[in-house]
Amino acid sequence: MDIKTLLEEIRATKEKLNSANRIIEVFNADKARKIGIYTETHSGNDLYLCVSKEPIYNLAVSQKEILETQLAVLEDAKNTAERVIAGLLPDSKTSV
Repeated sequence: MDIKTLLEEIRATKEKLNSANRIIEVFNADKARKIGIYTETHSGNDLYLCVSKEPIYNLAVSQKEILETQLAVLEDAKNTAERVIAGLLPDSKTSV
């Protein structure tokens, strides 16, 4: 994976993790008005299915755990890349 793709994956994973955390916070504060599954289709027929809180909450918690693991792997890869790049760069110390 190139650096640009790696950084984009980190950004996208953080965005998904923030969404999962917001859903968990809303449910924990009992501030959800309407809970459901929304699907936008290619044909323009948007679908919405009302569901109870529990399956969506459990899904958000599960996704949070998965995303945290993915983010840790991506951040480790970024740190490794930074160390490799730093090792390839010449020393910035100059003799006078």
